[in-house]
Amino acid sequence: MGRLSERMGTVGLAVLLVVDVVLVGTALTTTHEPVTGGGAPVVATPVGAGDGAAAPGASATTSSSPAAEAVPLVVGLTVVNPTTAVRFTTGTCADGGATMALTTDGGRSWKAQTAPFDVLTRVRVRANGSAFAVGADSGARCAARIRQADSYSGSFGTPRAVQDAWFRDPHSAGSIGLPKGHLGRPCGGEAVVDLSVVDAGAVVLCADGRVLSSASGDHWKTRATLDGALAVAQTNGGRVLVAAPGLGGCAGVAVVDAASPDTVVGCAALDTAKVEPGTVALAVTTDGGWLAVGDDTYRSDKAYSTWKS
Repeated sequence: MGRLSERMGTVGLAVLLVVDVVLVGTALTTTHEPVTGGGAPVVATPVGAGDGAAAPGASATTSSSPAAEAVPLVVGLTVVNPTTAVRFTTGTCADGGATMALTTDGGRSWKAQTAPFDVLTRVRVRANGSAFAVGADSGARCAARIRQADSYSGSFGTPRAVQDAWFRDPHSAGSIGLPKGHLGRPCGGEAVVDLSVVDAGAVVLCADGRVLSSASGDHWKTRATLDGALAVAQTNGGRVLVAAPGLGGCAGVAVVDAASPDTVVGCAALDTAKVEPGTVALAVTTDGGWLAVGDDTYRSDKAYSTWKS
């Protein structure tokens, strides 16, 4: 399987990261252009080939595989193109420790990059290669800030207040930043496990398995409920996919469509007992999906049915 060149350390689970959507959208530059758009959906990549992989279309009943724990994600994926992606760990408000890495070979290898914050909750890359990151520095009350860069592989500029972007609140597992400049709690008293953003709005995965969507953050619509779900991602066309362990005979991480959560779309065959909580990140684009599971990276076909490392 594709391995990160450096091992990702265990990081605090209370911090949320954003599995961001990245391919399409208005370019962001250091002249502070709007950052509300989501761009192209991020691709998460589990592999479903091999022994134990559920056949596409299988009923999503739970298998006997040990289930990975559903907690706020501590890793994130931002897809640039079919071969290039940014992967990061969130770090914590108490200890910092965020990391960032870049692949240009489809996830087979990763090169360490300088993380723009001590705590990193969202990275987005625009179609022209410019980027922004949302996070916090551990010595500044862990208040969310935004930094911009002309290139996703370059240096990020001066941090400023976040006013018009979706992001996970580095200070609170239940809060997210909204594009109108304030915080919201879409899951009520539950933690937000994952957040996926496209131009049309955002989708969140709650700790109780609810998958919610909203165009602005003012009102949230329930798209599905899937107990034990680990990560969520959406396409620019509005399709929402969810990663969950042991469904439909999948001995690993199954991918299901929120519109039909009882049917498995694809399966990444792996030992979920070895998966650290919060280390499964999913991203999807029209070119296929990416799935990060611990240090491993999986890729799918355009139908998200066949997953390979």
